[in-house]
Amino acid sequence: MTGDGRSPGGLILPGSAEFMAFDAPPAPGGHPQDETETETQDAPETRLPPGAVDCAVEIFGPVDRFPPAPWPGDADGPPAPAEHSADSYLGRPQADRAVLCQPAAYGFDPACLLAGLAALPAAVAVTVAAPEVSDSELGDLADTGCRGLRFQMAPEPHRLAWTDLDRLAGRAHDLEWHVELRMDGRFLHVVEPRLRAWPGPLVIENFGHFLGPIGPKEDGVRALLRLIDGGRTWVKLDRPSALSRVGPPRFDDVAEIARLLVDWAPERLVWGGDGGADGPAAGPAWSALAEWCDSDKILAQVLVDNPETLYRLPPWPAEDASAAPSES
Repeated sequence: MTGDGRSPGGLILPGSAEFMAFDAPPAPGGHPQDETETETQDAPETRLPPGAVDCAVEIFGPVDRFPPAPWPGDADGPPAPAEHSADSYLGRPQADRAVLCQPAAYGFDPACLLAGLAALPAAVAVTVAAPEVSDSELGDLADTGCRGLRFQMAPEPHRLAWTDLDRLAGRAHDLEWHVELRMDGRFLHVVEPRLRAWPGPLVIENFGHFLGPIGPKEDGVRALLRLIDGGRTWVKLDRPSALSRVGPPRFDDVAEIARLLVDWAPERLVWGGDGGADGPAAGPAWSALAEWCDSDKILAQVLVDNPETLYRLPPWPAEDASAAPSES
């Protein structure tokens, strides 16, 4: 690593001052943030439990080395990541560990994700794979630290046929991976039988990714709770600013579903920060999580215990009390 926080390959690494100085790429058209400008406000620092894991880290590299994937229907492609940017990482305060997730901008190309893993050897990752990916390619990804496959039904170019996802879910299970799904949660009840048929753990991203007003009695919400009760489904509470139309500091429109999920099954939740998605709103996102969790015990469960189980991370070493200086 260079002294300015860059890896030798040109990536801006999480935690560096340079990393945190850059804005994220603009949100795609039709994104809730297009319609609502959020005001960023300072929030009190949140004390994180030791070993906290941010499970939604997206790293971008220089465009000349990691060009965005072709974007169907748009000759100019998707919103391109800046040469020096990284989308979301940790914000403030900073977590101790990270799960890297392949951004939509790179399509099925894992090159930037693998560069991030090489630069952050303690991290693990969730990748994206084309239907025709070979067993050897998946095996190589597993060897580098990948723990799961990410299915994004929108935006392009990740939208695949459901039959493709059925096959990929089975192949992920053969590797002892889980799958992570992002789709409009208002329609989870429509695909619920299919999701139940997938082997292995399932992670629903972005609080369920409900792209519209919802309530606890809506079909999609009820389907999400049934999936959780089935024993193999987790929910990633990640990037609240990507879902919220109200924005920081409290993300009040996201708080209802967040609290419902925390009350329903805190043992099935993991967290993804809001590091670069809205700049200074990163701190409020972590503060909002602490408020939703309501207790230090639940916060530690969501940030430490659950991701260790889901992503097969080694237990965080407990502080060696014997090493502390004695008081005279």
